[in-house]
Amino acid sequence: EGVTSIGDCAFEHCISLASVTIPEGVTSIGSGAFNGCKSLKELRISNLSSYLKIKFEDDDSYPNCWSKHSIDVIVDGEKLTDLVIPEGISDIGDFWFRGWNLNSVTIPEGVKTIGDYAFYCYGIKEMLVLPSSIESIGSCALRSTFPICRIEAQTPPSIVSDSFQLSVLIVPNGCSGAYKTAYGDTGLKIVEDKTVEVTVPLESNLFDELIALRATPSLITDLTVHGSLKADELSWINSNMTSLLNLDISDTDCTTIPDGAFQSNGTLMGIKLPQSLQSIGNDAFNGCRALCGSITLPETVETVGDYAFQNCRLLEEILFSGSLARIGDSAFNGCSRLQSAYIPDSIEEIGRYAFSGCNSLTELSLPDGLTSINDSCFENCGIIQLKFPSSLVSIGNSAFNSSDLEIVDLSGCLELKEIKDRAFSYCSSLKTVNLPASLERIGTEAFSDCKALAHISSPCVTPPAI
Repeated sequence: EGVTSIGDCAFEHCISLASVTIPEGVTSIGSGAFNGCKSLKELRISNLSSYLKIKFEDDDSYPNCWSKHSIDVIVDGEKLTDLVIPEGISDIGDFWFRGWNLNSVTIPEGVKTIGDYAFYCYGIKEMLVLPSSIESIGSCALRSTFPICRIEAQTPPSIVSDSFQLSVLIVPNGCSGAYKTAYGDTGLKIVEDKTVEVTVPLESNLFDELIALRATPSLITDLTVHGSLKADELSWINSNMTSLLNLDISDTDCTTIPDGAFQSNGTLMGIKLPQSLQSIGNDAFNGCRALCGSITLPETVETVGDYAFQNCRLLEEILFSGSLARIGDSAFNGCSRLQSAYIPDSIEEIGRYAFSGCNSLTELSLPDGLTSINDSCFENCGIIQLKFPSSLVSIGNSAFNSSDLEIVDLSGCLELKEIKDRAFSYCSSLKTVNLPASLERIGTEAFSDCKALAHISSPCVTPPAI
């Protein structure tokens, strides 16, 4: 209360500073005030408009300038996830939102410039839309945001070589030529909206039907296919439709997504799968860095292959089918924004590393009947609590290594014989472990470096081998 300014170098090199509260009355922050504050994780402000009116003397005046972490911004007690730039702002300053942990950003008409590092963010989950008023985009202004951006300006704004880190820039219809001329040496893919809907008779093929429509495959951004679709045509789509953002093949007779069909695709944001689909091949969507939101597996799907969705880092939800029997090795490994996985009762096998590295995965259910949890299956996941199936016989090497589990209650797993090496090691939040009477062996370092572990109970008459 009463603070109106923060002086030069006020918090310089406070390397352990994790949270900062900026009162509403502050109007200026001095040179180097937060220089070297590498540990900042939280910024608290009472009003966004007031905060953006502060006079920051230099780059090191911003609390978020030096932080190595994504920063949670708390506005009037509420965590800010969807940023709406206030009306009346024409210039977005350097470093304004660098590192802020945001889901989406709305930029209103009237904004003309975006300063250096303004949206150098890591968590934006939705496509950024730049208004028609935009005239200038600074260095690294849109780096590390969502990989696809839409711009409404008819005239290309001025940029520098590192303004973007994008796969695709969507521009107004009729303007791609001007943008390609202006940004020709940046390597940026520039496309206009082109939606195509096509019906393929059984006796024909997708290529011929697109030719009949005079559609140029490389310019299509949204494609809906009805009727016949052969599995090998999916690889053709991936190779030739280099601007494709959304694909709807739900009304086709395709039964298989082949191995590697869309592997490393950098533009595909969404896909609706065939209702007749039975299997998703190995590496089918591996490395699709723009694939986001939710994907529903039709009820007919029985297998998800090895590495099928590995490193789809923007994917948030998978709705599994009730017929699913197998989830392959590393199928969802590295899907760092996947939040929930409800495994159906039909599952027979969950492969090694299947959900490893899904550090946002906090909701998980495992079906009754599952007998083993394979090696590193849920390693480095965000799971806090889990009901273990009573049918479990073994828990694999590093199965939950570095997860966020707080309680491991295996007392109802009356068939469990073995907890393998490093199964729960480095679970830093783990406090309580309840073992079953059936347990015969506990592997090497099974609970090593669980620094909060305070209680282990075991009804075993004969101690398990270790």
